[in-house]
Amino acid sequence: MLRRSTKSTAQHETLRTSSTVCYALLASSSLAVQEETKTLDELYADAIAEGGNLVLCHGGGFSEQQETLHEAFSKTFPEINFTLIVDYSKYHDVRIDNQLENDKLEGKLLEYKPANFSQVYDGFRDQRGAYMAYMMFTFSFLYDETALDGFTPPESPTDLVDPHWAGKIASTYPNDDDAVLFLYTRYVEKYGWNWVDDLANQNVTFHTPNVTFVTDGDNEYLAWGQRIAILSKAKHPAAAKFFMNWAISEEVQKTVAAENVRVDLMPNSALATRGRSARLTWTSSRSSWRIARLWEQWRQMFTLYFGEVPSFLGPGL
Repeated sequence: MLRRSTKSTAQHETLRTSSTVCYALLASSSLAVQEETKTLDELYADAIAEGGNLVLCHGGGFSEQQETLHEAFSKTFPEINFTLIVDYSKYHDVRIDNQLENDKLEGKLLEYKPANFSQVYDGFRDQRGAYMAYMMFTFSFLYDETALDGFTPPESPTDLVDPHWAGKIASTYPNDDDAVLFLYTRYVEKYGWNWVDDLANQNVTFHTPNVTFVTDGDNEYLAWGQRIAILSKAKHPAAAKFFMNWAISEEVQKTVAAENVRVDLMPNSALATRGRSARLTWTSSRSSWRIARLWEQWRQMFTLYFGEVPSFLGPGL
């Protein structure tokens, strides 16, 4: 595993999503920040003049997860030296928190509004411009069409405790990923701990299959905005601003983002349409839930059922 020290990371302009943060040089003192008026070409020129360096720290379990994003940006803007660092957000979080503690920064987030900022859903952006979401991710109950063997697909998580599905269930460890953990807590509230006990005895495999969303009935559908912000210190703020403008441009929202976050654009998929009304509620409740420090309590509870996360399932970087 490649390690980067907090000190060396702080020397770069950095973006962190979901945990996505870009370090910037100057903090805004105005509460009435206006949207960016420069074109992408003008911002590109500014970024090149600044030195042309951009480092993106993105949440994920392995580097290839964000290769589409890296390739789309690099091919379009070859004069930017774009470094993409993929790791679990829980590790990005502590690195950033450690830097903020060591640097004793007072104004931690730059208030900046890229072009089209006002088109981002209200619940996905800070009104003063401290942060915004640049894409949306979704969770639901899923099944792998290639593993059905002629059987009727399960219609809800309760079906998964049927002996027929033993050894055929895939999941991310709920005690290792906060989004999956949140989903499992909803299952506990709905089906009880006996369901978790039965599932734990189904010889669950932890990997990522090719899956189909099950969106019928009362199955949980969760969605959240992948947030991006600019920290108040960095060597290359122009590159950070340039990336933010590019990320929520119409072209990128339609062709690169998993699901767009703009009110003036149609959803990228029919599935996303179903979750439009519910997505803002979960983003808000998820944040409050983590602030309340319930994450650790739930994580330990699920560890009792599924065991500790193996060491080989470590960070993606």
